[in-house]
Amino acid sequence: MHRFFIHPDQFNSKEVIFTDDIAHQISRVLRFKTGDQVIVLDNSGFEYIVTLNLTNSNHVKGLITDKMRSFTEPRIKITLYQSVLKADKFELVLQKGTELGVSVFSPTHFSRSNTASKIAQWPNKRSKRWQKIIREAAEQSRRGRLPLLDQPADFEHVTKSLNGLSIMPYEHESDTTLKEILINWCYKENANNINVFIGPEGGLTSDEIEHATDNGIIPVTLGPRILRSETAGLITSSIILYQLGDLSRVDP
Repeated sequence: MHRFFIHPDQFNSKEVIFTDDIAHQISRVLRFKTGDQVIVLDNSGFEYIVTLNLTNSNHVKGLITDKMRSFTEPRIKITLYQSVLKADKFELVLQKGTELGVSVFSPTHFSRSNTASKIAQWPNKRSKRWQKIIREAAEQSRRGRLPLLDQPADFEHVTKSLNGLSIMPYEHESDTTLKEILINWCYKENANNINVFIGPEGGLTSDEIEHATDNGIIPVTLGPRILRSETAGLITSSIILYQLGDLSRVDP
């Protein structure tokens, strides 16, 4: 059954009125008819079964026939502090990170980030496109909530208010593995937030590593191979979710 995230304002008692773009997709692309059913989500953690009762090229409406809690969200909240990248690479991170189960994307400026001069333009120029990528990936992967997309910020700024476990894959770390950190951490009370810091294509500076450790961020090794910046966050998130059991659980 096709899934659509919609704004709560589109609910009218027991009826859902779809916006023009979704109405076009339902009526023109998918060619759904009156009586067909879809799932809509209002980003509250609930899913609604909607039976369409009006489908034409301009308007699509439907009646809510059932409501249930979504069980597809990860129990662990991953905030991915991804170094700013070229647009196509960052969009890959948004799409695949959403599919995996990342909860928050936070574009982060490091000293060697190669798009530092354009960082201030990002929210205005690409925000709408990025939100669309996240929404479509969340619908496709059966997410129950839309991941948040933060405003770009400097590394030193985002480290001032961290909660939970914070890790940073680092190519020169050889002793501390991500697995052992996760094994020790998962037994702690209220262990449900993980911050993942991914450095730039040019690598992290010694000052940034020192700042990280001073602020409780743990450098970890991901093994002997060097990963691209756009790959490292996805691999790290996958390891976290697997190690903590999210990729093997099946909820009702």
